[in-house]
Amino acid sequence: SFRFFQLDPDWISCLIDGAFSVGRVTAADAAADQKLHQKHVAGKQPPVVSGFLLRSYAVKGWPKLQVDGYKQTAQDEADMDGYKLKILRLAHLSPNVLLCLFEGDAVAVDIHQKPEMLHLGFEIPDTKTPDNYSKNLRKADGTDKDNYKNPWAIESIQPDPATRVVKVSQLFLDIEKKAALNFTAPFTSAQFALSMVEGVQKVRFVRSGS
Repeated sequence: SFRFFQLDPDWISCLIDGAFSVGRVTAADAAADQKLHQKHVAGKQPPVVSGFLLRSYAVKGWPKLQVDGYKQTAQDEADMDGYKLKILRLAHLSPNVLLCLFEGDAVAVDIHQKPEMLHLGFEIPDTKTPDNYSKNLRKADGTDKDNYKNPWAIESIQPDPATRVVKVSQLFLDIEKKAALNFTAPFTSAQFALSMVEGVQKVRFVRSGS
């Protein structure tokens, strides 16, 4: 489950006052507490603090998940960085619960793996044929083609049934034959890696009504 929320500044003020009130007896104590509050707290908090609470087994499975919050969305993905919010706190409340606070009103949140998680990989096989893997290949320009519109972009990969090891040398030759990938330079390990690369997974949550 995923939920957006905002901190209520009045509630936070009452919470702080309650914490300072321990041992408060005289009017002088109250005045001293008020001065401490004005000196160390008042005016130093962001006008709006928002955040989210995520409860998922993904939090436990991928404890190093990255988070980005945005004050608004944009049609052009390149413009999103200009709307990014500062993270005030990111903490695991339990193995599968993640809490995050932003400075500002978050209307969209991206949760993704670290960029260095870039890797080579295959598509998840069908449960009826768990050993028959496939790969949606990338073209020379790096685009990942829709296999429903571009059947040439699919490469069937069948590992050795006994060892479950993929014959990379044969896979290399099979991909090299696909002229539709538009590789004009000699097909080397660099082009092979480009065709097989898998980007990091990212999920975006957008607040309802935003």
